[in-house]
Amino acid sequence: MRGHCLTYPLLVSESPSLLPPSKRSVLTAAPMSTGAPVEVLAPDRATPSEAQAERTCTTGIAASLWEATKPGITRLVTITALTGFAIGPLVQAPAERAPWLHTLILGTACAIGTYCCAAGANALNQWAERSRDALMPRTADRPIPSGRLSAASVATLGWVLTLIGGCVLYFLTGAASATVALLCTLVYVLLYTPMKTRTPWATHVGGIPGALPPLIGWAATQPSAGFTSLTQFGGWALFAIMFAWQIPHFLAIGWMYRNDYAAGGYQTLSVRDQDGRATANSATLWTMLLVVASLLPLVALYPLVSWPYAIIAIASGIWFFSLVWKFAATPDRPHARKVFFGSIIHMPVLFATIVAEVLIRRHLLHQ
Repeated sequence: MRGHCLTYPLLVSESPSLLPPSKRSVLTAAPMSTGAPVEVLAPDRATPSEAQAERTCTTGIAASLWEATKPGITRLVTITALTGFAIGPLVQAPAERAPWLHTLILGTACAIGTYCCAAGANALNQWAERSRDALMPRTADRPIPSGRLSAASVATLGWVLTLIGGCVLYFLTGAASATVALLCTLVYVLLYTPMKTRTPWATHVGGIPGALPPLIGWAATQPSAGFTSLTQFGGWALFAIMFAWQIPHFLAIGWMYRNDYAAGGYQTLSVRDQDGRATANSATLWTMLLVVASLLPLVALYPLVSWPYAIIAIASGIWFFSLVWKFAATPDRPHARKVFFGSIIHMPVLFATIVAEVLIRRHLLHQ
């Protein structure tokens, strides 16, 4: 099995050939009463091949620990937090903005702190779901169910990363961003994770920690403002986009892997939905709400966000809605797959356009 480390027990054997080469050095003692020689294993240095195997073992453990943090999801969370951080200073008045070096330090701390908190939450999620992961083909090879890591090691990793991330955010970017990050972890691990086996509404609850990272970045840009930064409409406009986007995104995943979720005992909407109509209708509704939410920056960030963003947001929203509409007409795996990939294109387009237009307009204002 991938990532396992092989260890040899300490043995006294009549057949040294069964042992690795480095363990075959023997000393022949004086005959005992039976007259038979006694072979005593003598310590020896590891052969180059065994030293390489030990290095490979160490690398495998490190790779498994990395995998336990769900690096793909962790990167996405960090990027969305940095989107909030990138927009926050640009919409502030020039007198309110921190010097560029201070901003760089804040941005670095925001990235590191958010990444550690997200990685820690994901590790704790894998620890909590280890038994059910073993029942699903899609997740059976994760570090704990595959036996590459112990449950205790993954849980320890999760708590350590969460603590590190929270401290980085608290001491370098302020209590507001640290509190939002802590809320993400608590909702994700203590509410969303156990709810997945009880109700389809877990998807909506899980949307909360998934939508909060832009607020981490938004608050991190202005530590001196404290929790007042969390009352600003701009950050919540980004939250609304992220929340509405996640529902059709995860409904598509749920339909693609509905058999796996059923095997794991998860009560997703797709597991209860036999013909796919309820899943498709819910995805359609939330995609319509996403189109509306994507227009909120026109209000929250005007005049730095205006007609260029509106055109791109509406065009991208119509394209994504067409994918969901086709899934609603034919709720099968191929159409769900198109919705999934469409979602991971649509959301970055929205955020990248916001950042680009704000940067350009801010530059033009200072010419």
